[in-house]
Amino acid sequence: MAYNLIGCIFRGIGDSRTPLFTVAVACVFNIAGDLILCAGFKMGTSGAAFATVFAQIISVIVSFGVIRKKELPFEMHKTDIGVHGRTLRKMVGRFLLPLVLECFSCHFSMEMCWREFFPPMQWSES
Repeated sequence: MAYNLIGCIFRGIGDSRTPLFTVAVACVFNIAGDLILCAGFKMGTSGAAFATVFAQIISVIVSFGVIRKKELPFEMHKTDIGVHGRTLRKMVGRFLLPLVLECFSCHFSMEMCWREFFPPMQWSES
């Protein structure tokens, strides 16, 4: 989410090369992480997940570094980044709770369908 936000800022000021560069950096770190964790340490899907998250973090760090060095048509300070309590409560009520209820109801109905059409197998001892 942070990468997408920063990428939108770059594209909004007319710079599409920097987001491409940060995606390339993330891809290199993701591939290297996959090779090290999955092939080297035999971590499987957990290793792939760790590599992906690590690559995204690196991408955000690189994006923040580049955006701090770039001359922007507006000023950006540390105090501008954050969510105020009232705004957070409004977002939770308006977006998060309905999304959670939707996901729960969808998962619950799929679980019921799965149990109806594919009952647990009974293993016979022979």
